[in-house]
Amino acid sequence: MSSLWSIRRLHTLDAAQIDGLADVLIDCVEGGASVSFMHPLTRDRAVAFWRRVADGVAAGQRAVLAAEDARGLCGTVQLIFDLPENQPHRADLAKMLVHRRVRRQGLGAALMRVHYAFDPLRFLAAGGGAEEGYAHFLGSQLDDPESIVLVAEDEGQIVGYAYAAIEPLSWKDLRAECGFIHDLLVSDAARRGGVGDALLTAAIDWLREQGMPRVVLGTAAQNEAAKRLFEKRGFRATMLEMTLELQATEGTDDADRA
Repeated sequence: MSSLWSIRRLHTLDAAQIDGLADVLIDCVEGGASVSFMHPLTRDRAVAFWRRVADGVAAGQRAVLAAEDARGLCGTVQLIFDLPENQPHRADLAKMLVHRRVRRQGLGAALMRVHYAFDPLRFLAAGGGAEEGYAHFLGSQLDDPESIVLVAEDEGQIVGYAYAAIEPLSWKDLRAECGFIHDLLVSDAARRGGVGDALLTAAIDWLREQGMPRVVLGTAAQNEAAKRLFEKRGFRATMLEMTLELQATEGTDDADRA
């Protein structure tokens, strides 16, 4: 896969890198991202935050991955290794930040485009701020202990992701507390290589570790490939969403509506 940016791990954070990371953090906060900071975020506070992160990197408590384009640092995510002793093979994903200048180029935007192509009346169209809104939402889930965002990489490039969460009892849906896999997407170039199955397994395993009795998910009615994957893993059909466009049916008689 080719791209206009590269991703690498920062084993140490020097002054220039801290300055670049501070730029990304400030831009995200200015754009409305919920990342534990309030707007306006001063540069001094942003730099101080990244200096603390640098101390954690030096101590081996966390890893920092950075995305860079021709203009410099444009995104970052952290893996936190300082976890309880009964979780030696786990790391928490935290603070996924993407500068606004390079947004709408990733898998979150692709997810919106795929669904919109399935049914442009039912699903949100990409563009017009929708992709930024989704990116902000997904970023806000990174600090939620009842949510997880998993990514698949191939030679430093992200080729897929899954988003899962614990959903509380819902009287509206007549559903007890459960695990819910909200998103599962694999890039076109990485499909049919087992990436989707691996992400699905990781999401299910995490929800099982949280004590969830079952896992629920939804998929577009037209997405035959996804349905085959889910059925192969033992998922059964339980509900069918149906949509009526009121504007499209105004003026029709009762027989037409039936």
